[in-house]
Amino acid sequence: MLSLPRHIERAFTGPAWHGDALATLLGDITAAEAAVRAAPVLHTIGELAGHVGVWTDIARRRLAGEQVIPRPGENFASLDTSTPARWQAAIVQLHERHRALARAAASLSPERLDAMLPGHDYSVAEMLHGVVEHATYHGGQIALLRNLIRAAR
Repeated sequence: MLSLPRHIERAFTGPAWHGDALATLLGDITAAEAAVRAAPVLHTIGELAGHVGVWTDIARRRLAGEQVIPRPGENFASLDTSTPARWQAAIVQLHERHRALARAAASLSPERLDAMLPGHDYSVAEMLHGVVEHATYHGGQIALLRNLIRAAR
């Protein structure tokens, strides 16, 4: 069985049974594409990637005992898409957030995984599985947006 820390890492790096993992999807997207708002009601790819990173880091911080929620404007704040180099650096930071969470999860005992997360109605394990589900869900949105943006050219 795949360990939970490895599963967290693979949500970003792959391989994933369902298709491309986040690193593959984001690595194929230019900074310009990441900044496109395909429709007024849709997030940009940069915003979705930033959102995944924020919640991945919140999970890591919660494991460390912090009572943290996103600050106003942080939940869907865009990763830096101003230049190709900054976009790539932002993707590297997103990957590091997944690695950091995986490292933190690797140190948890089975009892800690089963414990309820302080201040929440779910366990530590449920939160960590949720990080994987969250990355997969938004990865699908990113793939659809990429295809929509490229079809509109």
